[in-house]
Amino acid sequence: MQTALSLTALVAAGLAGAAVVTFGGLYALFLAWHYMHRKAAHRRFAYTFYACLAISFGVLSAALRLDVSWNMAIVFLLAVYLVAPHLIWRLTDATHADEHDAENVFSSTPTGRRKS
Repeated sequence: MQTALSLTALVAAGLAGAAVVTFGGLYALFLAWHYMHRKAAHRRFAYTFYACLAISFGVLSAALRLDVSWNMAIVFLLAVYLVAPHLIWRLTDATHADEHDAENVFSSTPTGRRKS
């Protein structure tokens, strides 16, 4: 039987949970900005925030004293969250490729009108 968590462990778990949400969102945001603007700095920030996400999950796991099955679930979620935004971007890009091509036709001239 496990003993109750200390107040320090509960505070650490709460802060780590907030960090998981924050760093997960920042990872997705900067990865999307990288795909939209193709800037290497955005990609570096995205992976830095992903590393912070993984560390936050480690702190959360330690604070809550999770067993092996929960830790394996966290590892699985981290792996999926690393790959899923890339796949979602590819799907979105492929789905809206025709719309993107139509925008380029109209925006290729300074006035925004199609060339004759």
